[in-house]
Amino acid sequence: VGMVKRFEKNLPEDCEWLITLRKKDREASAQKMRVKANMSKANVFFRISEDHFASERVRQHESFLKEMAETSSELFEISFSVLIKARTVKELDAKKEAVLKNFPRFGGALGVLDHFEHDRLFVSHLPLQGDENALKFPVLSRALVRLLPLGEEWKGTERPELLLKTYQDEGLSLDLFDPSL
Repeated sequence: VGMVKRFEKNLPEDCEWLITLRKKDREASAQKMRVKANMSKANVFFRISEDHFASERVRQHESFLKEMAETSSELFEISFSVLIKARTVKELDAKKEAVLKNFPRFGGALGVLDHFEHDRLFVSHLPLQGDENALKFPVLSRALVRLLPLGEEWKGTERPELLLKTYQDEGLSLDLFDPSL
């Protein structure tokens, strides 16, 4: 949570950031990753000179698949984007540089400018459209937990207008008109 707060604190004014998390089917995603790893292996094998990038992709895919097999972590897809607003091109360039320099504060992340998908990236900042961001990366729940500021389950609202039962068979009070919601 601290790294998220540091990242947000150091963003220039008039910037919006968005994290989208989507739970993926573990087996289907593992199969797709195996195909990508095999394609990278073929790329390494059929080249006259050694392709270091393909070799690294093979290592990353195999390492991720191994970790997935050894743990009971769930698989998620994460995308993270920053929308920069500015009145002039000069102001936009200055904010862009500040945002790119800020990304390493987010757990060593690397910021990438994407001019080709700017329409989809803009749309991804609209409600329920986060999946429009084409840059998505797989992450296991074990690593994702570090981003979530969860300390305990929500206990419900103060006034019990509606009583519900949780998955743990505990009572949960809910007032749909509670101003704190």
